[in-house]
Amino acid sequence: MFVRDAIEHLLQDPRIWQPGRPATAAGAVVGTGWAELDRALGGGWPLGQLTELLVDAYGMGELSLLLPALARLMQR
Repeated sequence: MFVRDAIEHLLQDPRIWQPGRPATAAGAVVGTGWAELDRALGGGWPLGQLTELLVDAYGMGELSLLLPALARLMQR
């Protein structure tokens, strides 16, 4: 029970993004380049936060999700 309580407490931290919960600060995102993904993320990839991509198998195109945002950041 202690571990479950610790995890629940950790998930209440606003620095940990969860689906349906917007980024912590307005403007603190970079667009993904994919409109549907931007909507799901609450505007785009959150800046200043760790993002983990979980995939069933490597090489499924997961980097294609990041490339538009990385290109946009490189132009800044």
